[in-house]
Amino acid sequence: MNRFHYKAYFGGPDKSYPFRKSQAELTRALKNFQNDLPHFLTDINATIETPSPQPDKNSSYVTVVTNSDEDSTNRDVAKCLGSLQLYAERNCKPR
Repeated sequence: MNRFHYKAYFGGPDKSYPFRKSQAELTRALKNFQNDLPHFLTDINATIETPSPQPDKNSSYVTVVTNSDEDSTNRDVAKCLGSLQLYAERNCKPR
């Protein structure tokens, strides 16, 4: 099994989405990332691990445990992030 680590976050307002987000919307988007991600993964047997509590209220750490390769998993994660207007850093583990 492969393990890929991500830290999702909101990158701030930009030209494509200048009015985003209240703290409540941000919290909801980060929680939705954890809940929605399994539906975007190609590997239906993949699991998502998350620390509880999250170490930072402005980000969401997840680990994807999957048989898929890194490129495929990155594409799947990117689709989920895009649907929530979030960004992520790869290979990030909570401290």
